[in-house]
Amino acid sequence: IPDIGGKPARVMKYTRDEFDDVATDKNPRGYLLQHGLAPNGGGAKVNQFTMIVDLMIPDLHMGDNYNTVVKWEAVDDFSVDGSISIRANDIGRDNTGGIGISGQYTGDGVTWIKGGSWQRLVVAVDMTVEPGIINYYLDGVKFGEMTRGDRWGFDKRHAIPPVVRMFGDGENDNEVNTVYVNSIQFRDGTMTAGQAAALGAATADGIPVPAPPPVAKIGGQWDFEQGDLRATTGKDLEYGDGRVKSHTSFGTTTSF
Repeated sequence: IPDIGGKPARVMKYTRDEFDDVATDKNPRGYLLQHGLAPNGGGAKVNQFTMIVDLMIPDLHMGDNYNTVVKWEAVDDFSVDGSISIRANDIGRDNTGGIGISGQYTGDGVTWIKGGSWQRLVVAVDMTVEPGIINYYLDGVKFGEMTRGDRWGFDKRHAIPPVVRMFGDGENDNEVNTVYVNSIQFRDGTMTAGQAAALGAATADGIPVPAPPPVAKIGGQWDFEQGDLRATTGKDLEYGDGRVKSHTSFGTTTSF
């Protein structure tokens, strides 16, 4: 697979599970992630936060063209869909797509998810403002924003509980495709456009850690340098179930 910014890197791979032996439960359990952030904004959940992921999806069109990144609503209820997803809609060229949910995947038309390319995805959430906003950035460039959606607002769908499922999905439609991940980071507070631009594109060294608080607090970071789910900062990731574990492998960009 491609190196990241011209340098090899250690990465995790999830290989799509077709669930050929299961008809009634095609819900990838993903990876349980304790983000380490305290409830904020005066609510019971984390209403202001930023998720950053360096990832590469070879083929956005696998399955039904949807690629779930995270499930953070009703984490253990698989009748409920994933929360943030990439949809292959070829808005830039073949094998490109948008990031969002609730039917909103077109963005501003400036940038897009590129299948087969490493990108740094920033999802910056603020559910304390009215009506609540999610800004998406790709390699430091704004993709688009959302200010409406299903179960939208303070302490609702996009305010997160202590544990989320990376690459987990519900509704029995298996919308998680083969994906390579180099780094994941959760930060307290909502990243600004300037901060996202400064963070820039995906790098082999992973997502930089910001200056000490009050600039930003890192709840957790995972870089897969040791070839397993151990955390760089915070709590180790956990497999959602044995199927996910059997579809997970670790290596380098040169070995895959």
